[in-house]
Amino acid sequence: MRLAQFFARSSLVACTSLLLVNFAAPASAITFDLNVISASNIGIGSQGLVTLTPNALDPTHKIDVVVSLSDGVLMVNSGGPHTPFVFNLASAVAAGSEVSLTSGNFIAVSGSQPATPYGDFTNGIAYNGQNGDGHGSPGPLEFVVFNASGITISDFVTNSGGYYFAADLYGTGGNAGSVAATSTVAVPAPVVGAGLPGLIAACGGLLALARRRRSSPTARY
Repeated sequence: MRLAQFFARSSLVACTSLLLVNFAAPASAITFDLNVISASNIGIGSQGLVTLTPNALDPTHKIDVVVSLSDGVLMVNSGGPHTPFVFNLASAVAAGSEVSLTSGNFIAVSGSQPATPYGDFTNGIAYNGQNGDGHGSPGPLEFVVFNASGITISDFVTNSGGYYFAADLYGTGGNAGSVAATSTVAVPAPVVGAGLPGLIAACGGLLALARRRRSSPTARY
């Protein structure tokens, strides 16, 4: 195959692949709001968000969890009976699930975890950093929940009190206490194909050049 023709066709293949990647739908994610507050001196309104996303490499068996705290909020050990961060899984997957942490100063704990006044949860994350005013972790807390038999976002369910998640936080009000999440919150989705105009123009130029080359009787490759 002539050299210029080869490069033209290779470039068109690359452009097509990039266009397909840009138009591909992003992984479906659900975000919960940590805005149920046990005492007003913790703060007012959202203290953080919990986002669940099917793992990009293994969406059937893994769910990625990211806990993003609001500015000035810290995750702490505020005293018992509390586990710093707790979540609740459906009974069918809770016993067989494993948690892998990607954040420092946190340890996964299993079995029934207390989070007064929100009740008990199936799983928790303990914080092993320094306690006291001004100490704690600003996050984000990131971990992966794995289940060999399969797991989906819908396996994250409410406990008997109607709460999906709870956390011990040093809140925006300047005091420590507990917060929880009972519902999802809308988060702006990324704009799919936002960088496409330039890519489409470049691919169109390559296509036009290839056509001119094929139709020109004097073209030399």
